[in-house]
Order: sequence, then structure tokens, then C-alpha cells
Amino acid sequence: MAAPAGYRASALDIRRLSLFLAVVEHDGFTRAAQAVFISQPALSQAIAELEAELGGPLFHRLGRTVTLTEAGAALVGPARAVLREIDAARQVTAEVNQLSRGRLDLSALPTLSTDPLPALLGAYRQAYPAVTVHIASPGDPDELAEQVRTGVAEIGVTDASRAADGLETVPFRRQQLVAVFPPGSPPPSVPLRPGALADIALIVTPPGSSGRTLLEAALGREGLRPLVAIETSQREAVLPLVLAGAGAAVMPEAIASLAAAQGAVTVPLDPPLTRDLVIVRRPGPPTPAAAAFLAVAARLAVRPHGDQRLDQGGDAAGRGVERDRDHQEGEGDGKALGADP
Repeated sequence: MAAPAGYRASALDIRRLSLFLAVVEHDGFTRAAQAVFISQPALSQAIAELEAELGGPLFHRLGRTVTLTEAGAALVGPARAVLREIDAARQVTAEVNQLSRGRLDLSALPTLSTDPLPALLGAYRQAYPAVTVHIASPGDPDELAEQVRTGVAEIGVTDASRAADGLETVPFRRQQLVAVFPPGSPPPSVPLRPGALADIALIVTPPGSSGRTLLEAALGREGLRPLVAIETSQREAVLPLVLAGAGAAVMPEAIASLAAAQGAVTVPLDPPLTRDLVIVRRPGPPTPAAAAFLAVAARLAVRPHGDQRLDQGGDAAGRGVERDRDHQEGEGDGKALGADP
């Protein structure tokens, strides 16, 4: 059968782009071949065909070590975008079946893993149990924004402390933080002035992290700096360290409640120390899975001062999904990748 006029056969197809990204994401040809269940020679041949189509190598092959060439590094972002668009096209058909299948790529700050992420994802999964959620854990809001921009994640849940250039930002809720002291600590005066934290040995996350930035800003307004007892990038270690008596910490109320249940002393701050949480995404129509997530978030949002902007950020895109579901229920440059083993 003759090809349509203007058609040109190309090695730049979905399968080869997927295999290219598999090599990138699995740090080499051997692990990539195992992950996608093809032989390594078949994978190598597919990459060679792609390189021939593009006019140059995409990987440096140095013994058993594989690194991206400049051209390969430049292809990563567009390849992810192409595959995400293809996935979006496939998911459109699932939308009429109430998201009977699909995937949501989400990025969220680690400090939100206790609140509000569990409630948000719990509601989402109850509404759409067939959608698989993949959660990335960035180091700070800047990394989260970059993950959303480059397509590693479609949706980000973060705080509003930094401008997310090039992304749509919609309000979600305001989170209050409190001081948490080790069990057996003499209760300080209640409530505690934020400036008083400068005299208390604190367990903190690294500079640039969301909580550290908020704390330093609060103390900086009084010309003060935190007294650091322990600095850790392992956010899950902060609560155990407080409970072990290593120092005090400033935590979201939800985590502070868990600490109090284990004997820690929690003290509110006056004036309150708060941060506004937002949802960020790339401009343009979201995938059905993301539109449904935004609709669920809109229902759970607590908007400061009656702010209704979350609806503009994607609730409208998800209303068709929600409406159909309600109706149905009513009826019943040389980046090193690593070495192959």
C-alpha cells in the first residue's frame, strides 16, 4: 500500500522515544532493557536507528558507562513532552468511562506528606480508584517547579513562597505551624512569640527548604537568626529527633498533633506562623487524571478570604468528569547516567 502524499517514514516514533527515555531513566542500556522487557541488542538497535534519524549520537558509550551527549540532553525534555501528549490522547477515551484507567504524575514537598497530601490523595483515590498516582519528592519549591515545567510531574503541591515562572498557580489552603518541644520539656509561656525561637536549639531542614525559609523570614523581621542544633535534609527524621530530646522544631499542626500523641509539648505561636499552599501546573488543558485531581482539590480547598481562584486553575476542566460521575452514582551536556552492571 502506497504511503500518503507528503508522508515520510521516520525512526523518530513513540517506541524509540520511549526506549531512549528508558535508557536515561534507568541509567544505562542493561537496566533499561530489563525494565521494558526487550533484549539489549534490540534496544541498542532502536537507539542506533533514532541516532541515525537525528544525525548524531545521543549517548557517549565509555566502556560500560553511558552519558548523554549534548544532543541527547536536549532531546530529553521534548521526548517527555511528546510521550505525555500521546498519553493524554489515550486518556481522552478513558474520560468517557469515568477514568477507568490512567496515571497522575504528582510532585509534592516532603513536608506536606502528613498534611494535606493524605487527605487529598485519599479523596482522589476513593473517587478514581483505577488511576495510578506517582509522587515525586523534590528538595525545595524550586526543584518542584522545575519538575512540573519539564514534565516529570504534571501537578505540583507546594507553598507560595516562590514565584513559579511559566506555571499556573492556584490557591489551595493555609497551613499553620507550631513549636514542638521534646517530651518532658517545661511548657513555655503560651502562646510563644516567634522571636523567642532564636533562643531555642532547633532541628531544621537545609537553607532553601520551605520550612527553613519560613522560619528565617519570621526571625529575620526581628533581626534574629535560628539557633541550629541539627540540620537535616531527612525531613522524616525531624519528629523522631524531637521525641529523642535532640532539640525543638517548628512543624505543621498535623505533624505536631502526632508528636503530642507521643508526649511532645506543642506550643502555638503568636502571631501565628503560616504558609499558603498552592497547586501549580503547566498552562494548557490538563489530562483527564489531572483535571479530576484539580476538581477534588477544589472541593477540599480552604481559601483565605473567600478566594475562588482554584476553580479557574482546573476545576472547570474537571467538572465534566465530576458531573458524569455524580450522574452515574445517582443511577447506581554530558550528564552522567551511570554504569551498566
